[in-house]
Amino acid sequence: MKNKIVLVVLALAMVSCGQRVELDEGQWGVHADITSGAFFYKWELNDITLAEGDVEGARREDVTVSTDVNTENQQVVTTINAEEDLSRMACYIYHDGVKVEPLAGAPALGVVSDYSTGEFTYRIYSANGEFKDWTIVVTQ
Repeated sequence: MKNKIVLVVLALAMVSCGQRVELDEGQWGVHADITSGAFFYKWELNDITLAEGDVEGARREDVTVSTDVNTENQQVVTTINAEEDLSRMACYIYHDGVKVEPLAGAPALGVVSDYSTGEFTYRIYSANGEFKDWTIVVTQ
């Protein structure tokens, strides 16, 4: 039994000393495009009590939108129904990049924010480090 333990420890030691292999994300190219987007309302659920106890977390309700993506101009035009309140919505986008960065005071994605000002810029980074600046226009 003692010999088996020694063998296992030696095997683990040899595996952990192997050369580190970095992933080459550059092979994925210049993919920094937005493919779609969505808006939603989000509520914190810390004031609801059920028979099992207090509920913690959040509730999300998607909003129906019409989205037009123009890849040539890097612009997304999203039309939301007039009865929706743009001052307390959250947004998320579908993209084929690896990172999204809000620019010029644009709201962070996924966080309840005010989208009533209408136009926001986000930078989408591709795997090889290149980026594209996209403008999202919100209309009612």
